[in-house]
Amino acid sequence: MNSMPKKSFVLILLASLSALSACDSGGGSGESSDSDSRRVVKMTATNTTAGGVDVFTFEYDDAGNLKAFTPPPNAGSEYLKESYQYSSNQTLQSGRELNASGQAVSSIRYRFNPVDLVNVIAYQAEGESYEHLRIDYEYNSTGRVSQERQSNFTLLASGQVQKSSETTLAYSYDTYGRIETVSELDNTKPEGERETKVRSYQYPQSSFAPNKMLEYDASEAVVAEYRLAFEYEEARCNVDGVQLPQKPQWRFVCLEN
Repeated sequence: MNSMPKKSFVLILLASLSALSACDSGGGSGESSDSDSRRVVKMTATNTTAGGVDVFTFEYDDAGNLKAFTPPPNAGSEYLKESYQYSSNQTLQSGRELNASGQAVSSIRYRFNPVDLVNVIAYQAEGESYEHLRIDYEYNSTGRVSQERQSNFTLLASGQVQKSSETTLAYSYDTYGRIETVSELDNTKPEGERETKVRSYQYPQSSFAPNKMLEYDASEAVVAEYRLAFEYEEARCNVDGVQLPQKPQWRFVCLEN
C-alpha cells in the first residue's frame, strides 16, 4: 500500500487547516471572546485504491500547543511518536522522537527566521554527533510554507558526514489559503531522471478540512486516492479576547464547527 506523506507534511496540512479556521477574537471590537471550538485530535486516511488505513493522532497541552504527534506505525523503525517542549512564553524549544517504551531515540532542534517562523528542523539520533535529517522551510508572503527541503545524512567510515538523499516539496494554495497541491521531487537522482510526484486536495463546500487526496505520477495518472476524515475535541480559545499566536507547523489553536 502507498503510504501517506512524511510526518512534517501532515503537520503543515493540519496547521494550515486550523490557521484558516481559528476562532474569532471578538470581530475587532475589542470585546472578550472565549467561544467553544474544536481542534483536530485524529486524521484517518483510507486508501481507496490499494486498501489500508493510516491514522495520525495529535495531543495538546493546557496552553493549546501540540504536545505529541503519532504517525502510523512504521515497520522496522524504533520511532513511534514525537513529543514537543515549549518555553515559558510558549515558544517551541525542542522535541524528541520516542520509541514504544517512551525512550528518546532522537533529539529535535528548531531554528527560527527573523519573523519567528521555523526555518530549520534538525534530527540527531541518541549517541550520534551529527544530524541525520535536516528539514529547511521557505515561506510565501502570507507566511505559509512554500517549499520544504528534506535532506538525509549518513556517517562514512572515514568519519565524514555525507548527504545520502534530498527531497523537495513545493506547496501551492487556493484563493482561501487552503493547501491545493504538493509537488515532490527527488533531487538525489540525476537531473534527467527526476520525476515529480504531485498530490492534490479536494474540499467539501465551505470547508477548510480536505476530504480527499489524490496522488499522481510523472505522467499525471492517478496512482492512489485517499479519503480523509478528521476527529476533534472541544477546546476553549481566545481567552480574554487574545488571539493565540500561530506557529505554521505546531500551533493548531481551534477549529470552528
